[in-house]
Amino acid sequence: MPDTFRIRRLDWDSGFFGIRVGELRARGATADRLHEILASASRDYDLVYLRDADPGLMTAGFLRVHRGQHVDTRVEFEVAPVVPPEGDPASCGRVRPFGPDEDSSDLVALAPQAAAHSRFRRDVRFPAEWVDRLYRAWIERSVSGALADRVLVAELDDRIAGFHAIRVEDGAGRLTLFAVDAAARGRGLGGALLRAGLEWVRERGLSRARVATQIDNPVCRLYERFGYSLVGREEIYHFWPDPSSPVARSSDLP
Repeated sequence: MPDTFRIRRLDWDSGFFGIRVGELRARGATADRLHEILASASRDYDLVYLRDADPGLMTAGFLRVHRGQHVDTRVEFEVAPVVPPEGDPASCGRVRPFGPDEDSSDLVALAPQAAAHSRFRRDVRFPAEWVDRLYRAWIERSVSGALADRVLVAELDDRIAGFHAIRVEDGAGRLTLFAVDAAARGRGLGGALLRAGLEWVRERGLSRARVATQIDNPVCRLYERFGYSLVGREEIYHFWPDPSSPVARSSDLP
């Protein structure tokens, strides 16, 4: 069986962050093969996302040698059929579609809160300002239609206090970005946004809705309350193979 384990360059990530970023999908790779790949990665990459590897291979010694960190247990939820639960949106603010021509400054300001449990936020080598910039760009590209088919916002006291971006992907509704302002939590806005999102998915004639998040994100409980079931799990690691990289040197890790 041919060896197909190769790091794939991620052009968008590389251009956006200004460093050389690659991704390695390593299901079935041996520890020796991963060691070989990562040991030579510094010639071409500053950051490598490692996905689908056997977690048993990611020992403390392996991570230390290759300047790696476990950054995410990514979990996938699905609900089918799509049946939005009953609720009273009026009791917790107003949910409405957000138009591409509206001023998105409130959404852009709120977007970094969506990154609280992100793998990029957890990576101690990853500059915090890069994470904020990534999520601001994400919501802007969602509003423009590049990354989402619909953006819903929740308004409370005449201001935007939450958003929910959705797209149609592989015959299902895919929740892509979700946030509620920390100052407005506990008021039912998250549930109102999720309910409206499921209604939008159902109106499109889709029978399934999916979302991926982090296992330690409290929003998992909200998804389960709305009928979502866990259908997938993946461990993700970040490796900074080049110790001379300015970003890598900024870390407290060895």
